[in-house]
Amino acid sequence: MEGDEITITLGEQVFAPVSYNSFRVGPFIIKTTIKAGETYEQAFERAHSYLMTAARKAYTTERGLFFDRYDGRDK
Repeated sequence: MEGDEITITLGEQVFAPVSYNSFRVGPFIIKTTIKAGETYEQAFERAHSYLMTAARKAYTTERGLFFDRYDGRDK
């Protein structure tokens, strides 16, 4: 148990805030090792929480870049 590795994958997501125009976020992969005194579930929750935080930040960034390109502000 301790020292075992867990890998979590969050697949690519496609968002279309404007018809016929989309942007993608992901995929994201995280690997972690079970710490002393930690269960598989606790290790999963720890890694998943980190992964989701990173994915939300990436979404916010990509959404902003999408609208910059869509509105022509990236020129």
